[in-house]
Amino acid sequence: LKEAREKINSIYISNAENAISEIGTVSESSVDAILNARKAYDAVPSFVKKSVKNYDQLQSAESLYRETYIKPVENAINLIDSKVGYSSGYDISQARSAYDSLSETAKGLVCNYALLTKAENDFLMLDVNYVIALIDKIGTVNYGSKSAIESARNAMDLLDEEERGLV
Repeated sequence: LKEAREKINSIYISNAENAISEIGTVSESSVDAILNARKAYDAVPSFVKKSVKNYDQLQSAESLYRETYIKPVENAINLIDSKVGYSSGYDISQARSAYDSLSETAKGLVCNYALLTKAENDFLMLDVNYVIALIDKIGTVNYGSKSAIESARNAMDLLDEEERGLV
């Protein structure tokens, strides 16, 4: 029984070490290899994890990947002002481009993605809320409402279909 456990443990250790070795030089496309290596390492029973000889390579690869590919995206998202205004458009666009440049797997590693989607929604709502305010300004329609109606109509015409649906 003891020999069987040792054999099983050595298989786990070998699988982890091989998966870590497969990472190679860290690049943008390394995320799957890194995550597979992490999964293999995590499968090793805790009392023999210290036997995985190249665990430090996994830690280094994870750190390097995060610093090189994930952190810049998170930093771009953090640049977006929490009070979104019309001047936020550039920062939102830059953050979205940085995020979209990641692989689907890497996107899952971005911790602050919810901030980006909130900023995008808030930005979208700026124009919607402006049109709603123009419509509210019309008040009771009478002969003097023509200018207010035209302003609201012109602003509404500038909205895309999604935004119009929100008015």
